Amino acid sequence: AKAVYDRSAQPPEGAPGLWLCGHFTGKSFALLLKLLREDGLAKRDMRVLVFWQTKSAVQPLGPQDEWGAFSEECCKNSALKKWGVLGGVSGHLSAAASPAEVATGPE
Repeated sequence: AKAVYDRSAQPPEGAPGLWLCGHFTGKSFALLLKLLREDGLAKRDMRVLVFWQTKSAVQPLGPQDEWGAFSEECCKNSALKKWGVLGGVSGHLSAAASPAEVATGPE
């Protein structure tokens, strides 16, 4: 779902991009995609669905870059690094894997 969102959700020029939160909105978006796929496979009229996401636009941010801080802590703590991928924080293996692991896949 995240890969589909990242490919298709493009903000207007000059506007900040929105991210798909894996803890909340990513799960709902995955269900939306599943429902649309089911409609296509059943060859019935596609449902009209609205995906409303505001979290990434309105979430208050502190003075620290959260992703940078998280990435730095992952370098110090292998358990946190593993959780970040398996727990779904990033949704991308490359966020916690070395370049060799990305090339060959997880162990």
